[in-house]
Amino acid sequence: MQNFAGTVNADVAVTTDISPQMDIEIPTLRAAIKIEGDSLVLLDADTFKMLSKWLFFKNKKHNMIDHMAVEVTVENSVLEIYPFMFDIDRYRLGVMGSNDLAMNMNYHVSVLKSPVPFKFGINIKGTPDDFKIRLGGAKFKDNMVGERQAIADNTRVNIVQQIDNVFRRGIAKARR
Repeated sequence: MQNFAGTVNADVAVTTDISPQMDIEIPTLRAAIKIEGDSLVLLDADTFKMLSKWLFFKNKKHNMIDHMAVEVTVENSVLEIYPFMFDIDRYRLGVMGSNDLAMNMNYHVSVLKSPVPFKFGINIKGTPDDFKIRLGGAKFKDNMVGERQAIADNTRVNIVQQIDNVFRRGIAKARR
């Protein structure tokens, strides 16, 4: 996170079992995370300069995402990123996907607005060491953000209720 700057707000709710050695038992991990950021700088100057040249950015000095809100859930050892959009220069990108905690990823980036006169998608599959990038159609629709928001809200509420049950009834009774 050396090249990260901006204002970030994060809401996190997590439940998990802990072993007697105080290790987290990953298969029991359940989490709901919402991260919002304003005035985000995600890339170092050299990387941004290279990308802005390749992608024909209009403003090659403005290395900033004005606003981005991401919702993530973790359940059954799978991290799922719900659809979200953000704008950078002349581009509007929609991102969604998932990966398991063994880092097998399956992501889709839809390019919704760009200098190219049509929408297209970029599919990223594999592991960080061996991944494949394929072009395809844009799977992201503008109304997907609102539809998936309810799923993330329900997951977050359920996790918060489980945490509340543990404190009210005790650990042994809350598991039943």
